[in-house]
Amino acid sequence: MRAERRAEKGIRRREGLTEKGGGPDTWKNIFPRQTSSIEEWDYYFQLDLASEGLLRPNERNGPERTGRAIPGGPGMAVTCHWLQAVRRPVAPLNMSNKKRLFISIHHRDEMSLQEGIRKTYGAYHWGVLLAPKKSNGRDNMAYDVSDGVRLDGETGQDLNSERDWFFRIKNNVNPLDSGRLVGRVMIGKVPPQTTENDLETILRGVALPDKESGERCRHWVWNAISTLQNESVIPNFDIEEFKVWILDYANQCLANPSPSNVCDYK
Repeated sequence: MRAERRAEKGIRRREGLTEKGGGPDTWKNIFPRQTSSIEEWDYYFQLDLASEGLLRPNERNGPERTGRAIPGGPGMAVTCHWLQAVRRPVAPLNMSNKKRLFISIHHRDEMSLQEGIRKTYGAYHWGVLLAPKKSNGRDNMAYDVSDGVRLDGETGQDLNSERDWFFRIKNNVNPLDSGRLVGRVMIGKVPPQTTENDLETILRGVALPDKESGERCRHWVWNAISTLQNESVIPNFDIEEFKVWILDYANQCLANPSPSNVCDYK
């Protein structure tokens, strides 16, 4: 125990965690919690060290704040692992099993081939698709906007005679069953802490296309990408460059349309 305390004190000195700045006073709000693994303890402790300013920027790995209490603490059985957490970044849990976000590209039947529309953005319907790393069929979720017919489930009456834009979600989607999907582009992996409800809330909050100015579904998708970036759900990339790139990709896919056409953006 004495040797461990000496080691702890030495590590704190080397990392700039003084008795005053990094001692029990700092830990008063981060005591203790049971965790299922040392890796989990390391990960959350490291995140809170970063949020308290006790970890240098180049040692951070992941979000700066979690809003979660830190499990464990010095003097407990995991003290030696706390020392390791200070000295090295630890990869977040389940990083390889995160769900993926795609931009889905759909042809519009004969309209996709009309002169003046063919090979333009208007040749396609655009949407967002959430999928697990390894899909087993009907386990995707599709998000898009439409100004089409919206039927009443009981009367069959069209509830959208004014052709206003509205947000749609389709659950239990199997992309491979789609007759109009020509390609998918992965734009990011969803952080583990972002739930499907979170995504729905974010995407519902994206402004619908402005009918008066002639906006279409693609404009909603561009705004959705920007919002997802601002919410730190997907990585930042230049959306204007992406728009040029994905149209070229869509035209390549239309030459050989298949729901199996999938690629990562950059």
